[in-house]
Amino acid sequence: MKRSTGPGKAACALWVVLIGLSGWCVQEGRSGPPATSTRVTLHPRDSGRAVRLKRGQWLAVQLPASSASGYRCWLLDPAVELLDVEQVPARIGGAQSWVFRATRSGQGSLLFECRQDLSESPAQRVEFGVRSP
Repeated sequence: MKRSTGPGKAACALWVVLIGLSGWCVQEGRSGPPATSTRVTLHPRDSGRAVRLKRGQWLAVQLPASSASGYRCWLLDPAVELLDVEQVPARIGGAQSWVFRATRSGQGSLLFECRQDLSESPAQRVEFGVRSP
C-alpha cells in the first residue's frame, strides 16, 4: 500500500517554478514583463525608424529566424549607453525576439545583421534609432 506524506511531485514542481518566477520579477527592481501598452515592438520593416523610450520602458525587437535554414540575426550595436538586454533571443515560430529596457538617458542605435550561417551572400542590416530623455 502506497502512503502519501505530503504534496505530490507535480505540486512541488509547480511551487519551485513559481518561486523562480517571483525571484526574477524582484531581482534588481524589475517589475516583471511589461504590459503591452508600455512596450514598443519593432520589426525589420521598421528599419531606419527612431523610437523614443521613457526610462524603464521596454523595447521588443522581432526579427526573422529559421532553424532549418540557419537564418538568424546578430546584434552588432546594442546601444549599451541607454539600454539593457532583458531577454536574449528566443526563436519563436520563425522569429527571434530580443527584449531591451531603457535604463539610462541618452541616444544610440540598435544594429542587427541578418543572414544564413556560413553564407557568402550579403547580410541584411536592420537598424533602429533609440532616444531616452
